[in-house]
Amino acid sequence: MTVVAIKDNAEVRKAVHAALAQRPTWDQFMSSLRGDIRLGAPIAHYRIKGKVQLYGNLLETARRTGWRLPVVGGETVGLIHVAKTRSGWKFEGITEGRVPERLIVAVRKAEEVLAHLPEKLELRLLDIPALRFEAVWLHSRNGTDRFIALLTDAESISEDDICSSIRKLLPLAPRRRSRKSQTPRRRPSPPPSRRRARGSS
Repeated sequence: MTVVAIKDNAEVRKAVHAALAQRPTWDQFMSSLRGDIRLGAPIAHYRIKGKVQLYGNLLETARRTGWRLPVVGGETVGLIHVAKTRSGWKFEGITEGRVPERLIVAVRKAEEVLAHLPEKLELRLLDIPALRFEAVWLHSRNGTDRFIALLTDAESISEDDICSSIRKLLPLAPRRRSRKSQTPRRRPSPPPSRRRARGSS
């Protein structure tokens, strides 16, 4: 099995190189751009907007929003964001830190654990803003998709972190209340007002 990105996109790379050339001092602020850097192949980025469906095929609502290009060879790992606009491809910035680093580790682990599979898995990134969730999405055309969460505190990735169900990785949805808890609480009746009986002193 081989984890592969979608066929390289020359226009995306051109937009990235042009943006970086216009900002020659970026390496003063971005440690991922310091050194003999190399750009990885563009990775398709998908997003699920709005309210997340509790049932059905969640991935049917995912839409491709652009590309992410890993930056390696610098002081840290980076991830370049490129979006599709009406005028072409637009460079949107660079992410450094936990997500790019875990992405590299996740792909290496997937190559190791899923080596027995005969097919190629397409490397994607999935983002669900409403749940603050990001994951590696290993897409299979004929088999089972697999996912690896990126926004976690774990220092490493194990075989158990590669999941075939996206919902198992999502933050828990609010559970339905039991019938008992759904029964509306009645406010206690106010105490009867104390009235003086007529004729009392």
